[in-house]
Amino acid sequence: MTIAATRDNAVLVMKKTKTIEAMKPPGTEKNLWSSCLDYFNIAVYTLNQKLDNPSNDPLQPYVELTDVLTCIDTCVEDFKMNNIPTVFPLLVPI
Repeated sequence: MTIAATRDNAVLVMKKTKTIEAMKPPGTEKNLWSSCLDYFNIAVYTLNQKLDNPSNDPLQPYVELTDVLTCIDTCVEDFKMNNIPTVFPLLVPI
């Protein structure tokens, strides 16, 4: 998958996250969705930076991908720490 396609999928996930977050009543779960939205914004920003400023360093794409995966993992771990079932079934494009 290219960086552009990864970014496009991240944007879709971010939109789904925003929709889900808006539907939740105030409380812990809404706050977690809001945090995930922040993480996904960072992921999309990181991918956009890579597309706007390509690097000649062959390892650089892996650095950006690691940053994006860290954002996703942090979101999932926040839900786990609060004993709320995994978020992936709600977010992953089918």
